[in-house]
Amino acid sequence: MVKWNCPVQQQKEIVKDMADIWSGTANIRFNFIDNGLARIRISFSDDLNSWSKIGTACLGVHDQIVPTMNLGCFKDGMSMEEIRGTILHEFGHVLGCIHEHQHPNAAIPWDKRAIIRAFLTIPGWDEDKIRQNILNSFPQQSISNSDYDPSSIMHYYLPDYFTNPPRIFTMNNELSQQDKDFIGCCYPF
Repeated sequence: MVKWNCPVQQQKEIVKDMADIWSGTANIRFNFIDNGLARIRISFSDDLNSWSKIGTACLGVHDQIVPTMNLGCFKDGMSMEEIRGTILHEFGHVLGCIHEHQHPNAAIPWDKRAIIRAFLTIPGWDEDKIRQNILNSFPQQSISNSDYDPSSIMHYYLPDYFTNPPRIFTMNNELSQQDKDFIGCCYPF
């Protein structure tokens, strides 16, 4: 288990190490700075939420004090695997990836009431946000994608009671081969 309540500089080092995993799969380089103009601005607001703007949407946030990513769900006792998975997921959004469970071909048999009930307990989440981030599928014509990949880092962990009939989607804390192949096509060497 990791002690996340560590100095901010140590948190930043963990984020750098995890984000650089994407760099090994495609022509991607993240340049981390402490001061100056930045396209991606990461906050560590302890609000139980982690999120990121998707792709070039961060360029629309001109105010340099406004974050374009937040890593606020980490707490002491979390495994390094879970921290890695969350950081990889949020940097996947930075690279333009959407939620895999919202893939138009996912065909997940959602138990919508169970999901809404569970996610309404998260600060800042309402029914619209739940539909936007979990239940609604992206239209095929509006995305460039590969085949549906339940092992993708962009797929949420879903316990069996979120689906009817019950189906478990494991917590993905590593890039899947399809994640690597897809991002390699988007950012070729």
